[in-house]
Amino acid sequence: MNRKRTRASQFNRMTRLACTSLVAVSVLLPAGLARAETSSGTYDYLPVETRLKIAAGEIPMPGTTAPDPSQAKITKEQAVGKVKALLPELKDAVAQNITLGVTNVYPPPPNQMVWNIEWTYPSGSMGYGFSSQVDALTGELISIYLSVAQEANENYYPPKLTRDQALEAAKAFIVKAAPSITLSDLKQEGYSSWGLNETSLFGPVQYSFYFSLLKNGIPSPEYVNVSLNGNGDLISFSKSYDQLNYPEKTAAISQAVAEQTFAKGLDVELSYIPIYKDNKVSKYILAWNPSENATYPIDALTGKRLSYQGEEANAAPTVYAEVPAGKKQFAPRTAKTELTADEAKKLVEQVFTIPKGRTLLYSSLDSDYADPERKLWRLTWGEQPGRLYAGGFSSQTIAEVDALTGQILEFRMEDYAGMGEEDASSPPAGAVKLSQATVRQKAIELVNALAPNASRDYRLAEQKETNSNNQNKKSYGYHFTRFVQGIPVSNGGISLSFDLYGNLKYYSFGRTPGLDQITGPSTAKVAKEEALKAYRDLYVMKLQYMNTGGHFVDNNYIEQKTWLAYGAESKNPDRPFQVIDAVSGQWVTTYDNIRYGDGNLSVTVPADVKGHPAEQDLMTLIQHRVIVPDESGNVKPNQEVTVGEWLGMMAQAVTPYYKDYGGYYGMGERKPVSGVPVDSPYYNAVAYAAQYKWIERDAVLKVDSKLTREELAVMLTTIVKYNKLAAFLAEDESLNQFSDKSLISSKGEVALAVKLGLLQGQNGKFNPQGTVTKADAATVIMQLVKLQGKTDQTVAQ
Repeated sequence: MNRKRTRASQFNRMTRLACTSLVAVSVLLPAGLARAETSSGTYDYLPVETRLKIAAGEIPMPGTTAPDPSQAKITKEQAVGKVKALLPELKDAVAQNITLGVTNVYPPPPNQMVWNIEWTYPSGSMGYGFSSQVDALTGELISIYLSVAQEANENYYPPKLTRDQALEAAKAFIVKAAPSITLSDLKQEGYSSWGLNETSLFGPVQYSFYFSLLKNGIPSPEYVNVSLNGNGDLISFSKSYDQLNYPEKTAAISQAVAEQTFAKGLDVELSYIPIYKDNKVSKYILAWNPSENATYPIDALTGKRLSYQGEEANAAPTVYAEVPAGKKQFAPRTAKTELTADEAKKLVEQVFTIPKGRTLLYSSLDSDYADPERKLWRLTWGEQPGRLYAGGFSSQTIAEVDALTGQILEFRMEDYAGMGEEDASSPPAGAVKLSQATVRQKAIELVNALAPNASRDYRLAEQKETNSNNQNKKSYGYHFTRFVQGIPVSNGGISLSFDLYGNLKYYSFGRTPGLDQITGPSTAKVAKEEALKAYRDLYVMKLQYMNTGGHFVDNNYIEQKTWLAYGAESKNPDRPFQVIDAVSGQWVTTYDNIRYGDGNLSVTVPADVKGHPAEQDLMTLIQHRVIVPDESGNVKPNQEVTVGEWLGMMAQAVTPYYKDYGGYYGMGERKPVSGVPVDSPYYNAVAYAAQYKWIERDAVLKVDSKLTREELAVMLTTIVKYNKLAAFLAEDESLNQFSDKSLISSKGEVALAVKLGLLQGQNGKFNPQGTVTKADAATVIMQLVKLQGKTDQTVAQ
């Protein structure tokens, strides 16, 4: 869909440089980003009873062909037996539903010889469900996710297995579950912390490992994922099962030639790069960044540069064309009331043509994923009962409209064609194909009509090769890049695609928050040649098999193929997620929640942490991203923490993604909590704490005040759920050790915290009004972690 400059495309480009296969990109991409890069559909248009049968596996999903059970070499009974043999702890599990074929993926994978087994594990009067897949030809385990209940209050820390021991256990399970894989086939990969190594400090310890498989000694798109808990028990296992056709020919060009070709074509461009913190843009910097085409892999057979669709591409730099002002200019609504669904529908239908036969089926008023404070109308037009194409999905038209300004932010037509078939939406009789120049002008006019200040703020990104954006040459794609102070912004542009008849298939207005924060320099102090040399020194070319296709682009199916290529990888595992600051010349991390390395959570010990009495506790919290070093790499362990900072640390330790909930902890609409307004940087942490009753929702909390030791003791009693018990400890003898006992107001809470080993005295005093440092907070959190399983209540959950 030609979304070249979105946040997701920047992430994907960096990830492709880092990973040894494109499969790794799809595996590691976070859900929000994956959504921006792929086109998918649903089958909600089908009758309920039909959907239930599809979900149960009684009939194949639309677009799939039911596999022939007679071709299976492993019976369903044997498949069940193999799972139980691998995991004896499942001896009491019951296989409830067993089906053949892959019915939950679209487009359907070529390999349909898969047994899907739905399980129920009895536990008292209740049961827990989980699923597994077994190869119907080989009997090898393909996937399993165990959701068997954990004990309510176990002692998880320290775990029985170290990470190195868990790695060996994971490898042993892999070769047992899939005997076709040998240990020499496994190449352990690093990965993004998204969803894998950003784990909670509370509850079961989890180790996750990702491996690519070597084919002919070369990294391939095939993979294996394994997760174990701290006891070494399996949590999940998955491996690729696509039957890929690997090229028989070996590399015709050497690595040295590939590196010369790559270095010659490598180019960098100056742009404003957003720096993300806590999944939000914290600021923009002026940076030198490799252009996307310049980082394409080199075909190992021909020596030519190839796109990620496996097509020949050049490394020509992007040329930006001015956008002339159109006759129609976008003007936002001035009303302060939100649009109704019908008004939003009419706005879309005034601009875009909804195909005949499609009516509005769904409308919902939701928060914008990029800006939760903005409300959007999400609208879906469809056919009733729904025209089914050979690909199996109904025709749909989907739009998103800003409920206040009336701006159309997204529009897309979903007309899926079957794999290898013609377009699902045939052009009307007499339709004439339009020239690229004609469609280009349509794109310019449309952007003027839909985007604020289009001619002032945007430029049309063009390259030599043409704007025909896929291998079937069935569409025209255009991208309008956002400019600020004469410099392109690396994300947040406008993307459009049309069919060859000029019919719009896709429009997306990039959500780019915080552009008003760009007030810094627009002139680089670091020369382009200097930045280019740094990037050339950074990359090394690695031979690998790459897999492309197997998905839809602009409603056209791209055939899957595997090819041999040299891909650019970073010599420094952190650098794929860094850019060169064009002013300071320093490498700057663009996403604060991405780490890429050997997967063992290892991080460099900050200079101001090394040798500190709380070094071990601080490092554990750094590894789990409860504490994040500043831009200089320092932690400042002796810095006093505020009440809000303490709650943020605790919330992060318990639920690493608590900020993603945006403060909607059972409250519906976002409202002030404990006197903390919704725009406070501590709001999410306070809302989380109130939800779990660490604090009183109706009390007034001074989140910016320094946290005292007595305040900490009070909060700790609620975190361990012994706040009522604390009332009986006001005269406890443990307080007699403190010479300043009379200065303690919350005596029962302090006594409880001391008895549990969470807090200690200081030179014979408790010092209730003393402040808490970051190191103190780290030690307390780790004491809470170790307390799990030793009290009658579940800690912090």
